Amino acid sequence: MIEVCGNMITDLIQQDEQNETIKGQIDGFFDLLEERVLDVNPYCRSKLFQVYWKLLRYLVSDVLLSKVCHSNSRSADNAYVNCAFVVWKIKVVMSGGM
Repeated sequence: MIEVCGNMITDLIQQDEQNETIKGQIDGFFDLLEERVLDVNPYCRSKLFQVYWKLLRYLVSDVLLSKVCHSNSRSADNAYVNCAFVVWKIKVVMSGGM
């Protein structure tokens, strides 16, 4: 489910026409992804950060950064390592280093 939401966001972002309906759908999928942050299964949290990483190719914004940082506050172990890497990569991309 996590990867499907990420793929749907990617498809919606790549559409030429960005209207309010599409933006609402993107927000809805991000909400579904954010719910997975609270999952007790570390695999789900890890997968979530992998999906965020893939979304960096299409969407680098404060919204994504804040979602990843918020996710970090509830994560542990491998999910934390993935989150730290994503946050670092976002900072590199936003500073123009990529």
